[in-house]
This record gives sequence, structure tokens and C-alpha cells, in this order.
Amino acid sequence: MSRPPTLRARTDVPRTLGWLDAPRHDTGVEMFDEVSHTYRPYPDIAAAALRISGGLIAEGVPRGAVVPLLCSTGPDLIAAFYGVQAAGCVVSVLAPPTRVSGEAGRAHTRAVVAAVDAGAVVVEAAHRDHLVEVLAEAGPRTRVLLLEELAEAAPGRRAPDERALVQFTSGSSGRPRGVRISHAALDANTAAIRAWEQAGPDDSWCSWLPMHHDMGLIGCLVVPVSGNNRLAVCRPETFLRHPMAYVTRFDANRVAQPATITATPAFGLRRIVDKIGHADLAGADLSRTRAVIVAAERVDPAVVDRFTELMRPHGLAPTALTTAYGLAESTLAVTGVPVDRTPRAVRVHRDDLRVGARVRLLAETPEHEGTGDSVQVISCGSALEGLSVQVVDDDGRPLPEGHAGELVVTGTSLADGYLAAAPGRGTAFEDGRPAGS
Repeated sequence: MSRPPTLRARTDVPRTLGWLDAPRHDTGVEMFDEVSHTYRPYPDIAAAALRISGGLIAEGVPRGAVVPLLCSTGPDLIAAFYGVQAAGCVVSVLAPPTRVSGEAGRAHTRAVVAAVDAGAVVVEAAHRDHLVEVLAEAGPRTRVLLLEELAEAAPGRRAPDERALVQFTSGSSGRPRGVRISHAALDANTAAIRAWEQAGPDDSWCSWLPMHHDMGLIGCLVVPVSGNNRLAVCRPETFLRHPMAYVTRFDANRVAQPATITATPAFGLRRIVDKIGHADLAGADLSRTRAVIVAAERVDPAVVDRFTELMRPHGLAPTALTTAYGLAESTLAVTGVPVDRTPRAVRVHRDDLRVGARVRLLAETPEHEGTGDSVQVISCGSALEGLSVQVVDDDGRPLPEGHAGELVVTGTSLADGYLAAAPGRGTAFEDGRPAGS
């Protein structure tokens, strides 16, 4: 039996785009829901990406243009994401409309299109009418290009722009801001994440995260796809309705190629423990799961305990649950607990969690529980490869170990800044460094 091809080293192509030149024939992307699944091998997705690239070039979309992309989670979005970049353009993934997104979602779409000064937007047929209506309300002269029609063009490719994507984040200010991510930063963060996860060619990812969110886009799309790793994905609504469909993808007794790596906010853990019981997991073998990465919001150690207690009898190792910290301004990941260690949780005085204060550790004794004067916090690990983190006070002065403060992140994964001056308080770039609480 022939061995799957390996990536060719090319100095003119970013590492995260290199898989297009040598897509593995034995891996690909599975799209699943509660009752069905479909599979597309990577050669098919790569070919579609290069046709979409050719379509954009034929349509006259200039190299370096930022092209928003509106598409539901799945292989078509992946092909379009890489197709935009292969055309020498910069991609920005829009959130697809939902039943609850309403006017806020429409306003966000208009704001993104205006912020990137988009001359063209790529949309799948299912959302075309919605997008045309949304853009008409703002009156911009933005062309709407149908994904399915671009995918029928002859393959084409241009030299990549220095920028890979623009991802939007509200940070702690609540106001969306466009973050400019270069190919160099994307390559660096992807490599750092794979090194931290100890990811190899046989690893398989599973994700329910929306692909317009940095955790879903970078951690559960770029990281596995750029490594030619198998990826199983479902839409967020599938996970919310039936989280067991997602958990099943890790069960070696139910699927031929169980997933080994996933990522979720703490909300996902809560959804699983609230909806799934030991009876649902009867006969399950979750022993192949190496990393359940938890980030994107405060992680409650109590939820971690509930999750590990539910999954441990079915083969999930206690070390599999891995906490992390990241932000869009650093592409994605900044810190993480090593995947072969259990995150440490400690109890501290609530009043100590303010900038400049020395944080006192409390003994895990009953008198501190339920009093409101203490809180449990869990480690998010140490800085990943190529990054460093410093804790500072309000004036930017370094604080001693054991003190609470603002974080200053430096390193190779940093974004090139915002599209415009960042409004409000919260995360900000200071002399090229993102800093925030």
C-alpha cells in the first residue's frame, strides 16, 4: 500500500497553505448531525479551493483585497477559506444568520463589510438572498459572488498577500474590532498549537465550534486542515440539540476513526454534563481522546470536575482535559497546560482579584465554601512556543509572582494591529504588543 504524500517544502507558500500542494488522500472532512454524515477527502477540498481561487481571479477581485465569506460550517467553507487566500486575497469569515441573530447579526455583517471596505463578498446559495437584503439596507456597492458559481471556474492561483485574514473580536469592550492576521503570525500560532498538542499525522479533530469564531476557525480548522489531519465537524445547533452526536465521534466502539483532539468553551462542558448521563455512555470507549481543550471564557473548576467524573468511567484520562488562554490579537492561543498534565485549581480570596494585589491561596476547607469571600480559579498553563506573557500593573510595571494584573503578550503570533483605532477599554495594542486583562 502506498504511503500518503507529505507536504512539499516551498519557500513561496505559507505553511498553513502548503497542504493545497499535497493533500492526503487518506484523510478529509466529515460533516455530521444527529442522524447522518458525509465525507469529503482533502484532494476534493483542495481542488475546490483552487477553482474558487480561479473564479475570484476571473471575476477581477484584486490581489490583496479583503473578501468576507458567508457560509455555514462544513467542507464548502473550508474550501472557500483557502480559496480566497490562494487567490492572493485576505479572508474574513462572517457569522451565518440564525433564528436568533436578528437585527444585531445583520448590523454586524454590514459593519464588517464596511470596515474591510469589501468590493466583493462570497456567499453560499443558501444565504445569498439574506446577504443581498442586508447589504441593500446599507446601500454599499459590494458585489455578491456566489460560492457555487466560483467553484465551477478553472483552477487558478496567485502569490499570497502578506495578510492571511481579518478576524473580528469584541474583546472586553463589547465592540467588534477587526484584527489583521499575517500569514507569518498564522503559521507561527498554528505551529505553536500543534507542538503544544503534540499533534501528529494520525491525530483526528472533532469540533462543534462556529467557524467564524477564532477558536473554531484557527484551533479547529486551520490547525487540523493545514496538517492534513482528519476533521469531523457539526454545526453549533447540532451540538446544542444533541451533544451525544458530538461525543459519539470520540467513541472507539462506535466510529472507525475516533477523534483524539477537540476544543470547547466551558459552556460546552456544561451542555454535555447537563444533557448526557452514564446510561447514554454505556459501552463507550473514550480512551483514544488525548486533548479536550477548554478556553474562550472563565473555566469553572466545578464544571471540570463534573465533566471528568462523567467521562472517567468510560476511558477518558484525567489529563485529557486541558485548559488554555488566548485572544484574537495573538491569532488564537497564548498559554496552555501541557496535554499530559492535569490543570491545577486553587481557592483564593475574591478581593485579591484586582490589579496589583497579592493573591492569597486558601486551604480547601469547608469554611471557605459558599461564603462568597473566596473563589476557585484554574491554571491556564504557560506561554506557548514563540510567545511570552508578563503580568503588569495599571502603569505597565512588571508585578512580582503571585500578584494579579494585566497581561502583556509578546511574540511571533501577534497580529499586525486593528483595522482602525480600537475604541473603548480592554485589550489594546501598545507599541506593537497586545495587552489586556
